[in-house]
Amino acid sequence: MKKQIAIDGPAASGKGTIARGLARALNFAYLDTGLLYRAVAQRLLQGAESRAVVVARSLVRADIQDLHDLRVLEDLGLRHPAVSAKASEVAAESEVRSVLRGLQRDFADNPPADKSGAILDGRDIATVILPNAACKIFVTAAVVVRARRRLADLEAANFGGTESVPTLEDLRADLQARDLRDETRADSPLRRDSGALLLDTGEQSVAESIAEALAYARDCLNLAD
Repeated sequence: MKKQIAIDGPAASGKGTIARGLARALNFAYLDTGLLYRAVAQRLLQGAESRAVVVARSLVRADIQDLHDLRVLEDLGLRHPAVSAKASEVAAESEVRSVLRGLQRDFADNPPADKSGAILDGRDIATVILPNAACKIFVTAAVVVRARRRLADLEAANFGGTESVPTLEDLRADLQARDLRDETRADSPLRRDSGALLLDTGEQSVAESIAEALAYARDCLNLAD
């Protein structure tokens, strides 16, 4: 059995934090699949290409090992609000999703030799990318909770203090709009897989959420404590 963990959920639900916590605890390779769409979006905003699918194909041509270095790109603006908004649009394009699916599956199927398995998080991991994963988790939280988290992240980063931080209400509206796009898009909409653990992080601490996810992962993957 391949040791794969599929984590899905809306923006700012905490799925990335949980995925990183599980990766550390289990020595699994981790891929935030949203970074792929953000990388495409960033290059489009920089005027690299006019079509998202062209940029996506250039990512696919890169060595799979490069995906482990995508986290480095976060320092180059992949978390910028403008990139986030563009990434949501890019992710709705079927051609782009089709191109990037193979890249994500290759990562899950071929983790580095020093890793025990793979964890992917995104919007369609359990339903489309890894439908046969033994461990599936759907992470969620109320939109107001997610908006507060996003605001705290932006205030902490502030991107060098060069830009104004959106209001809580603006962020809430943005998240609701993104949820609607993700849940209603024709290709791979965001939805909970019927076999996934529902993990609501709204009333839990980070440590509590990771502990619950870790206990579940160890159980469904038959891993020792």
